[in-house]
Amino acid sequence: MLKPRFQYIWEHVDTTSEDDDQNDSSAFINEWRIRAGLTNRVFVSYGREVLLWGPSMLFSPSNPFFVDNGRSDPFRELGGRDYLQAIYLPNQNLTFSLISNVAQGRGVNFDLSEFERTDAIKMDYIGQNGYGSLILSHQQDGLNQIGGYFQLTLSDALLLYGEGSYSQGTQALYPYQSVSPPGWDFVASKRDDHGIFGTSLLGLAYTFAAGPTVNVEYIYNNAGYSDQEARDYFDMVEQLGSDFAGGDLSVASLLAQAADPRLPLLRRHYMFVQFLNTNIRNKLDVTLRYTRSLDDDSGNFIAIFDLAANDNTHLFALGLVNHGDAQSEFGRYIDNQWLVGVNLTF
Repeated sequence: MLKPRFQYIWEHVDTTSEDDDQNDSSAFINEWRIRAGLTNRVFVSYGREVLLWGPSMLFSPSNPFFVDNGRSDPFRELGGRDYLQAIYLPNQNLTFSLISNVAQGRGVNFDLSEFERTDAIKMDYIGQNGYGSLILSHQQDGLNQIGGYFQLTLSDALLLYGEGSYSQGTQALYPYQSVSPPGWDFVASKRDDHGIFGTSLLGLAYTFAAGPTVNVEYIYNNAGYSDQEARDYFDMVEQLGSDFAGGDLSVASLLAQAADPRLPLLRRHYMFVQFLNTNIRNKLDVTLRYTRSLDDDSGNFIAIFDLAANDNTHLFALGLVNHGDAQSEFGRYIDNQWLVGVNLTF
């Protein structure tokens, strides 16, 4: 398996201090894999892949390799990571997988940390009315984690599903005021905690007779910030930002760390709703997604449209609108963002 890519980027930058054009090009292989069947039930492989799984729509908390499942922006390709895998299929219902992420590849660590090898054991079960998976993983110099997901068919139209992951202690970073400059520490203070930390997701999917599907998900992230921790976090970021803008470059590394506190979500309680309608008049796919933080009442709305102009040409558009004040999960960075494009298939 081989997925080569060529990329060309052109940007026009227009600010109060500069006005110029920038361009860049690159060629790379985003995914590749060599796989061999040792027997008709045992397979080994090595390569660069994007390993995605789980039924949840918002993100994939059970996946120790890719928390982002790519569904919020299907036009952005995730970077592949390098894996060594062994798969055993004892029967038609069970699959056992040994997965080792041995190199970062083109994957991105959003918290700017160095790559650390992650090993996982994955067991999958497929039954007549549902499926499930159990994942045990360990990150080098990190924590042991147990995760999993399931989906049950309750009726022809209704599905129940869940997903989550848990560990003893957490690597999440928490803010604390300090007497030494710059006045804040941002540390993994609960790493050696004996409590269980993790993310739980429970969802329902209902498909109407006319075709559209509605997903509703509730997410509980117990490692997320409390009200006081959130206030401290935003106070810290505001002060560090002001110091950096004032010329104090010594706060740059701490400010970069604050961009990703090693949490899938910043706070603790969330609701997510998605409306999906595909193949409208054999031409149009529409996805509407809304995520709301129940702790600070901020939210994120995404609309995705894909229109087939003909057999070879698709027009697409993505709009993102956030609401919330500057000290809220979704209001802190971006007010809105828009993407339009053309997809040509030869």
